[in-house]
Parts: sequence; C-alpha cells; structure tokens
Amino acid sequence: MPSELLELEHRAEESAVIVVASGDIDMLTVPALVAEFDTARELAKPPRPVVADFTKVNFLGSSGLAALVEIQQKCAEAGTPLRLVATGRVVPRAIEAAGLQPVLTIDETVEAALSRETESA
Repeated sequence: MPSELLELEHRAEESAVIVVASGDIDMLTVPALVAEFDTARELAKPPRPVVADFTKVNFLGSSGLAALVEIQQKCAEAGTPLRLVATGRVVPRAIEAAGLQPVLTIDETVEAALSRETESA
C-alpha cells in the first residue's frame, strides 16, 4: 500500500525475506507496515528470517513500536525470526527509550542480520 509518508517493499531471497521501509512509521502508516510484514512472514519458510531494513526510517512513533512488538511476536509464533536493521539514531533511540532492547535486537547491516545465528524464542 503506497503512502506519501511511508514506502514499503519486500523481496524474497534464498536466505530471507527482506522488508525495506522508507519514511515515517506512525499511527497513519502502521496498517500498511503490518500488512507488509504479514505478507513477508507468509513468504518466509521457517527457519528463514524476515529482515526489517529500517535504515531509511525517519520517524518511529509509539504506534510503530507497538506494531514492531506485535510483528515480532507473530514471527516468533510462526518460527520465523524477525531481524531488525537500523543505523543512525531514530530507530535505536526509540527502541531504547521504550525499553524494548530485550525484545527487538538491532543489527547495523542486512548482512549482519543474515549472518546472526537463529535465536531461540
């Protein structure tokens, strides 16, 4: 679902399904974000991870954080790890401020996320 505030795309690779988000994640864009990750999760065959590339996210609001926790839980239930990739300050700072580091681990590159061992849920 295209939006002026958030652009989403996914690609299925042999080792993972990668979702790239660009723009703002807030209460207006969360429904599109959740729908994109539902599709990605369906495409990923466990134990292949879903990688959330948020390196181009400019804003991550509380509704976006709540959606990420929900997405992570759905992925865990499906046996598909969620790997979050972010650089800069926006996404890591929001996750840290919300105290979500134990739930949402951040990698600095897609390659690092893909090379990480599958974690037990």
